[in-house]
Amino acid sequence: MSSFLPLEDLEPTLSDVLAFIDTFGSDTTSSTTSNSSDDGRMSPPSALQSAGDRRKSRKAAASRRCQQKKRAELLALRAQVTALETRVQELKGDQKRSLTVGRLDNRQKLKVTQLWREKAKEQRQLLLQSEQRNKQLLTVLSRQNSVAQAVQDVLCNVTAVVHVEEALRTPPPTNSPSTLEGFVPNLHDAIYGELSARVGKIYVDVNAKFTRLDQILIQDVSTGVEVSRDPVTGVLYVELTAATTTNLDLKQAEEAVWNMKTCHYNKFRKYLSELGTKKETEVELRDEERFVEVSTLSLSRKYEEENRLMMAFSSLVSDQPTGNGLRFHEEGFVMISKPPTSGAIIQSRYRLTPEMESWTSTATRDAEATREFVLQKLGGNMWANLQTFQNNSN
Repeated sequence: MSSFLPLEDLEPTLSDVLAFIDTFGSDTTSSTTSNSSDDGRMSPPSALQSAGDRRKSRKAAASRRCQQKKRAELLALRAQVTALETRVQELKGDQKRSLTVGRLDNRQKLKVTQLWREKAKEQRQLLLQSEQRNKQLLTVLSRQNSVAQAVQDVLCNVTAVVHVEEALRTPPPTNSPSTLEGFVPNLHDAIYGELSARVGKIYVDVNAKFTRLDQILIQDVSTGVEVSRDPVTGVLYVELTAATTTNLDLKQAEEAVWNMKTCHYNKFRKYLSELGTKKETEVELRDEERFVEVSTLSLSRKYEEENRLMMAFSSLVSDQPTGNGLRFHEEGFVMISKPPTSGAIIQSRYRLTPEMESWTSTATRDAEATREFVLQKLGGNMWANLQTFQNNSN
């Protein structure tokens, strides 16, 4: 609280002080006048007495007002002190209450600890799920990158071999040999160019994994034909794997492998080229409900090394290769290696998959059933060949 008086209380006091000063001025003037007077008369006693009484009364009134103001200020200060002390007590009480609320007993502490542990477990579970999803996404991304690279290789190879549009516009030569029904002759070079790129990729992939002659790459050997569905693309496929040992030497095993897949064909033609061994075949697939006749263009290539022989192949299977019919890609390898011990190890992998464009263009229930039928039949033929080969090589 300020020690100065308010302006409205200050004005009466100032007027009292000025009146008090005026009284001294009038006394001095009257005294001087009386002393210098020619007649030397003295002032009447009654006048002097009345002036003195007024001064005393004014002084007393000013003193009373001053005391009253000081008393009022003192009372205001005391009231303010009381209010501040009350506020201090309230703040102390609030602090005690907050401290009392902040303290937890053992049961409450245990409950809070369990709650935070559950939160931590939940966060850890979410982290593990995120890591698992990351691994799945990385696997899908790696597979897509491999597919994209394979497609790029195929396109580069096809462009280098023949331009498809030019091939379609160019009439076939009159003296060209007759080919099997089902394929346009002018497209053969383009198709074989794509198959050549696929065969090269198969060899590179297998060769990168093979490090010694007695190494077994095929760990999960097939026990039969099973039509599976790719978890990423949803496309049906058949995959067969086999690994066996034989007493045949490399040359005998090679001859048996080359002749392994000819017994099921109605028409068969094989000839050598700069890309590898080309095959043109036709086969009929039938059961009680369906009949499908498919044509196949196949390219195989042999890679010979010391004590190891590998044959990689890739095929295009179709009922209408120039239209929107059924189209399948068939690929795999057979590897014969001669370990330091006697005999040979024969490992093979075979995969049959519908072409993606053919899959999306005829995505009906009947078309899918027909695809599954073709997969089952062609896969069954290959499985029978593998079983026959294994039985004859033992």
